[in-house]
Amino acid sequence: ADDKSVAGRTTLVGAVSDLYFSDLARQEGFGERETALMSDILHRLIRDVEMPVRRLEMPRVAWLVAAPAAGVMVVVVLVVGTLGATSNPSLVTRALSDDGTEELGDVEGEVPTLAEPFGPAPPGMVSVLTTGDSQAFTLAGTLGGPNEPLFGLGIWGQGATTLGCGTVGGEQHIGSRRGENLHCQRVPAIYQQGVDDIDPDVVLYLAGAWDVFDRELDGRMLRVGTPEYEHAIVAALDGYRELLTRRGARFVILTTPCFDQVERFENDGVATRNDTERIGWLNSVWRRYAKDRSNTTSLIDFHGFVCDRQGVRPELARIPLRSDGVHFTYQGGNRVWEWLVPRIKDIAARYPRDGATS
Repeated sequence: ADDKSVAGRTTLVGAVSDLYFSDLARQEGFGERETALMSDILHRLIRDVEMPVRRLEMPRVAWLVAAPAAGVMVVVVLVVGTLGATSNPSLVTRALSDDGTEELGDVEGEVPTLAEPFGPAPPGMVSVLTTGDSQAFTLAGTLGGPNEPLFGLGIWGQGATTLGCGTVGGEQHIGSRRGENLHCQRVPAIYQQGVDDIDPDVVLYLAGAWDVFDRELDGRMLRVGTPEYEHAIVAALDGYRELLTRRGARFVILTTPCFDQVERFENDGVATRNDTERIGWLNSVWRRYAKDRSNTTSLIDFHGFVCDRQGVRPELARIPLRSDGVHFTYQGGNRVWEWLVPRIKDIAARYPRDGATS
């Protein structure tokens, strides 16, 4: 705890998370006091290491969905790994709010983050804004700047992502737990800032890690596989698309890949997230949406790249592609961008900018 360096903070995050998943914790159980204390420690530590981060080399990203204590559910993202400090601002993460947790309600959720901006793309390069959930966050964090290998592929990119948020707001039903991440109300502001920062040619949207859960919105129960939930997704996505493409960018949805997250405790929601039928339904929603709005929207079959019928493709599993079955490692993210970039460039060429629309 006395070591204030990035490495020291990261090590301490790992120690606290190891305690959380220890045999002692399972035997004794966590009460409200222990859960609140650990949550506060982790949020402070994560805030300490977010600011100097350039790349995210993540052997492990552990999602803590703690058992409810006195009606409170805690959702925290732990970034544990190698975090290299640099003055290059292109991929430095920042919290949208100064203290990160002051507006959280039922869920003490993950802090929405943007990549630190570095302005519009140089001539001849395609400007790409990566949006969506924490999958998109880890993917955007591997794109790199002028000193990175992928810079030579002609992509100028930044992330504007919302951690812990599905496409639709409301109270998420994760296993036996319920809660609403009030930070998700700030999604439009995060996306607008991303557009203002780099004036993108293409906007990627990668989500699904939270969309596969049922939720309650405005007193209505929205269940995966129902027309009601699809209508809610379409309505929310329309709002995001209009905001993100207001300067003429092409909106590109990446289908949701399969997940192979490991269950850490009973009824933690992992089985629901890994459910291939839920993911299949969600991808059908993305496909219908792109088809119905083909004048502004394209779709890339990202699921088909990552997964076959047995799960993650063996050649990708050997990289490894993801640190925890959901979030991309630095090496895995580079492999994804190598596959994505030609497809992004093709879309940008087929749908050139018309100029500002507002």
